[in-house]
Amino acid sequence: MPRLVDSRSWDLLREVPDEHFRLVKEVLSLRQKITLARETCHFLRRCIKHHVIPPFIRRRRVLDELRIHPEDRPRLEEMEMRLLRTALRHKNSTMHTFMRRCDMLEADCSRCLEPSVWQRIMDGSSFICSSLGIDTKETLDRKFAEMFNELRALRRPISPFRRPVSPTRWPTSPSRRPAPPSRRPASPLRRPVSPARRPITPECEPLYY
Repeated sequence: MPRLVDSRSWDLLREVPDEHFRLVKEVLSLRQKITLARETCHFLRRCIKHHVIPPFIRRRRVLDELRIHPEDRPRLEEMEMRLLRTALRHKNSTMHTFMRRCDMLEADCSRCLEPSVWQRIMDGSSFICSSLGIDTKETLDRKFAEMFNELRALRRPISPFRRPVSPTRWPTSPSRRPAPPSRRPASPLRRPVSPARRPITPECEPLYY
């Protein structure tokens, strides 16, 4: 039995005769699946263009089945991109299969149902598929933005001014290097005089009795 993605589609089936109920329901289900598949293909193309790997490919189970060690980065990235392109081809092929079958069933529905009933069903299905496509696109765009930001954070080079400074080494930047302590010996003319050897001035001359 075909499955409806959006529950609002049940309202479109109230005026359908029982003998054509399954046929119309399958058409509505295929139209919704085509909408989801189209948005998924667009999402996968964006991932391929920006070299972003979705979570369903990065799973540990896939790496274990392919016997690829996570430290073998070049081979791992190549295999992930190949899997991503394969997923896009499979989803695109599935979408075109749905479209061919949907066109065939829509032609049958247009012959079996009254024109007014069929037109009302098609208008309602177009509205439902449009809202479903918008919601799916927003969800996939949000997911792509999260993955792209994570990838950009991993690939961003570390600035030399932000590297942790060792307590025994100076920072890398000369402009931020503190001035070293002066090691020049004090001038003999400016050598501090001991309090016991300070000359007696008239102001501090001792009184003798």
